[in-house]
Amino acid sequence: MNMLSVEKAGVQVELNAPAGLQAGALASYTIRLRDSLTGVPLTDLIASHERLLHLIIIRRDLQHFQHLHPRPTGHPGEFLADVSFPHNGEYLFFIEFSRKNGEHILYRETNVVGDEPLAMSALVEDNAPKTVGNVRIRLEEKVAEAGREETYIFSLEDARTGQPMQNLQPYLGAAAHVVILSEDAQTFGHAHGEFVAEGMEQRSGHHGHGMGHHHGQGMQMPSASARVRFQHTFPATGRYKIWGEFQNREGEIIRADFVVRAR
Repeated sequence: MNMLSVEKAGVQVELNAPAGLQAGALASYTIRLRDSLTGVPLTDLIASHERLLHLIIIRRDLQHFQHLHPRPTGHPGEFLADVSFPHNGEYLFFIEFSRKNGEHILYRETNVVGDEPLAMSALVEDNAPKTVGNVRIRLEEKVAEAGREETYIFSLEDARTGQPMQNLQPYLGAAAHVVILSEDAQTFGHAHGEFVAEGMEQRSGHHGHGMGHHHGQGMQMPSASARVRFQHTFPATGRYKIWGEFQNREGEIIRADFVVRAR
C-alpha cells in the first residue's frame, strides 16, 4: 500500500496557522483539503484507524512529539486542530488521510514557533528501556539493515514487579501506532503494530508505504498480550527515532521513544 504525496494525488492542503505563534499558548489550526485542479473541497475521506485525519507534529530536533486528530468543522473538506507547543522552535507537521478511491495521502509542512533559534544536536542511539508511570517499555535490540524489512518487538511490563503488562488494549484499531523519522527528518514512517500471542508468529501482509515514508498495517490478535510487533524498512543507512504509542484499558496513552541505527 503506497502513500502518495499531495502533488501526485492532485490534492491541495491549506494549513492556516495563527499569527505570532508562541510556546505555551493554545493555537487553533484550520486545515482545508481541496482538489488541486478544480478547487472543490474533498468530501470523500474515509476513516483510517478510526479517524479521518492523523496529524503528527514533531519538533525539528526530534525531542517533542504529538499525535492529534483534527475534527471536522462542518464545512466541506475543513478540519480544526488545537495545538499547544511546549517550547519555541521549528515543528514538522505530517497530515495523513485516506480517500474512497483507495489513495492514502501524506502532506508535510514546517511551522516556526517563536523567534528563538533551536539548538540542534546529533541523535545518539538509545535502546534503553523507558518507564512511563508504572509501565516499562523495551524495544528489541537488533542490527537493522537498510533496504531490508525489519521486524521489531516491544515488550511492556509492570515497572514495579517486572511482570508482563496485563491491561494493554488496541489503540485506534491497532496494538500500537509507531512513528519513525530519520535524523535529517526527510524520511517519515507510520506503522501499526500487532499483538504477539504465545506460540503465534503470524505476520501481517501490509507493511509499508513508499515515497520516502512507510506506513505499516498490523492485524489485531484475538486478545491483547504484553508484546507488540511491527515491521519497517529503513530506506537508507543512518539513525532513526522511533515513537511507540500504546493504550491501556483505562484509556491512558503510553508513549516511549528510542533511537536506532540502520546499517
